[in-house]
Amino acid sequence: MASIGVKATEITSDPLCKSLPAVKASHSVVFYDPNLSQAFATSSVLSVGYAVDHVGPLFAAALK
Repeated sequence: MASIGVKATEITSDPLCKSLPAVKASHSVVFYDPNLSQAFATSSVLSVGYAVDHVGPLFAAALK
């Protein structure tokens, strides 16, 4: 989840978010890096490249 307009900790501490099966199983990704969140929000030619380069390890960890 991209923390756009809110802090990442607000997402991870939200009871509704915590109740999701994927979150309970540790298969969720929250972007704590504001640059990465902004890259997903912007969707420009440069930001998409940045996002793709940085999300791989985060997604891989969530899929384990």
